Amino acid sequence: MEYKVCRMTGPVDFSCGLEAGSWKDLPLLEVANVRSESSSHRPHTVAKLGYDDEALYLLFEVDDRYVRSWETEYNTSVCVDSCVEFFVQPRGKEYLNFEVNCSGTILTYFISDWQRDPVTGAIAKYQALKREDFEQLTIYHTLSGQIEGITDPVKWRLGLRIPLALLRKFFPGLELKAGAVWRGNFYKCGGMKGYEHWITWSPIEGKLNFHVPQYFGDLKFV
Repeated sequence: MEYKVCRMTGPVDFSCGLEAGSWKDLPLLEVANVRSESSSHRPHTVAKLGYDDEALYLLFEVDDRYVRSWETEYNTSVCVDSCVEFFVQPRGKEYLNFEVNCSGTILTYFISDWQRDPVTGAIAKYQALKREDFEQLTIYHTLSGQIEGITDPVKWRLGLRIPLALLRKFFPGLELKAGAVWRGNFYKCGGMKGYEHWITWSPIEGKLNFHVPQYFGDLKFV
């Protein structure tokens, strides 16, 4: 899989949606590869990723139903809520995962060794981001608060501004420039009990595990 990450011009407005403002000319990606472990609920999920000299910008739009959002604290299990995720690997073997529920609660780790313990399933080596790291992020979300369950159809959006300064904390000297090729993947997961789903942009083979960098796709900066 390949996605062209385009330079954005002018102010970036998350509230205008994917087809307006500085988002309108960016290529669209679909998170559409449904894992067999999923229920029959398959929320349509699309996203766009762009950049300027100072940050990465990501905006998801989800046509959803059976929405749950319970976690409210940093680095809690947002993946069991209605959640979108972005894993990004600028270089080498290490990568960052940004997992955000529909109400804007986020979990982010710097992963040094993605292998899992065969008994506990825990990731071998990672560093959880700190509050001061999270405070550098901008998180845009159209749903808010704890949601016990929305059973009617609902469209929600989730946006992220990831500053280059934060990326450089983990990848010193990193630049946002045309010609760079990073690796990454985009995911949609979680949901109410009985309506769980695990959907990817770049397909993952074998066991259900989003933390397998060999299945990341190419992010080509233009």
